[in-house]
Amino acid sequence: MDIVARTVHGSSVADVAWLDADGMPHGCGAVVLLQEKKPVLAFSYAHEVLARQIASADQVALVMTETRSTSSTFAPAALIGRPALIEDTEGYLFTDHLLPQELRRYPPARVYADSLVLRREYWWYLPRLIVSFDIDATLPMPARSVPQASRGADKPAPDDAKSVSREHVLAVAVERRIETHLVRMPDPGLAKTVTLQPVEDRALPSGPAVLLGQEASFPDLARWSTWRYRGFCHGNHFEVSEPPSSIGLESIPSVWQRVSRQRAFGRACRAGIARAEQIRPMR
Repeated sequence: MDIVARTVHGSSVADVAWLDADGMPHGCGAVVLLQEKKPVLAFSYAHEVLARQIASADQVALVMTETRSTSSTFAPAALIGRPALIEDTEGYLFTDHLLPQELRRYPPARVYADSLVLRREYWWYLPRLIVSFDIDATLPMPARSVPQASRGADKPAPDDAKSVSREHVLAVAVERRIETHLVRMPDPGLAKTVTLQPVEDRALPSGPAVLLGQEASFPDLARWSTWRYRGFCHGNHFEVSEPPSSIGLESIPSVWQRVSRQRAFGRACRAGIARAEQIRPMR
């Protein structure tokens, strides 16, 4: 098994970073899957805009540094590659090749797709936008340290921001390419400039940048929060131009919130499928 397959197969959640047409960096959290030894991201039509943004980038970095819920094959790394979009409106590619990985790696998917009965009921769920990557470079990365309050299988993931790992993935635009680092940062509060400490012995570059953070309730991933700081990196100093609205693991949603989210998700998926097929929604 090569380094790409080892890293993806053994990983849990990942940080994805890319540059838009203006050379500005963007990022999100994702679960990376494998399709014929190629890394892929699978999106439902509810996330169509995000899927097309990533697929239209010249270069994407798939950064896997989280060590919780990983397998023995996992090796932290950043995979730098060129994306291509596969629009599978019937969902056959995902069902035939990616579904077992999704159910194993992302437990919330079991609510919608863990049986033929569920897949018929939630026919709209199956991801139909598959972004595949040809990998040009594989860069070793340090592993994220586990937040102190999250250690121990018998302890639930905390809800307050104080327990959030101070380690973030830094993605910097450097001469129309993307460079990634794992960095520690203090709680920025309302500060406009924060000091970054690289986890490994590599100098931090200068350029437009994003800081990507995330936390999840492992191993069920029932709650999964991601956040992003936008700004400009001057070596070890990061000028914050756009802070996130919140950081840390979200609170446990109520039953009504869960139902409302599921309904909204279903509507968005069905609407996207209808647009893709250029037909009037039948359900």
